Amino acid sequence: MSRFHWGWRISLVYGAFALSTLGFVAFAMTQRVDLVREDYYQESLRTTTAKLERQRAQDAGADIQVEGRMLRVVADDPHARPTTATLHLYRPDNPSQDIHETIHAREDNALGYSLADVAPGHWRAIVRWRARGESFEVEQTMMLR
Repeated sequence: MSRFHWGWRISLVYGAFALSTLGFVAFAMTQRVDLVREDYYQESLRTTTAKLERQRAQDAGADIQVEGRMLRVVADDPHARPTTATLHLYRPDNPSQDIHETIHAREDNALGYSLADVAPGHWRAIVRWRARGESFEVEQTMMLR
């Protein structure tokens, strides 16, 4: 039995490593890579403002409640109650299913949105509104079945 010289062994290991690296690079180049949002960088600049809006909403007792297939936005402070707001339903694993809607208050002074036509899965709901010259924002992660 002939033994390989140690130099050949090193060359074979290096060659196998190089081929596997090239194979992985080729595989990675065929994968779809989405930033979470198309306006990712603009949204990252908005982070400081969003923290202030979320703190203001928390101080006002604002919250998103999901009951069955109905989403409601409520606020304890009557001065912070929204009459109109923008809703962004965000699907982390498929941005093409994101929903942007304007929602309006109902008779009970809460904002409501039916989730009946929303696909099951993991969602983030972000609601933004203005009341008495101040901006508010609430966010809720939810799993729809």
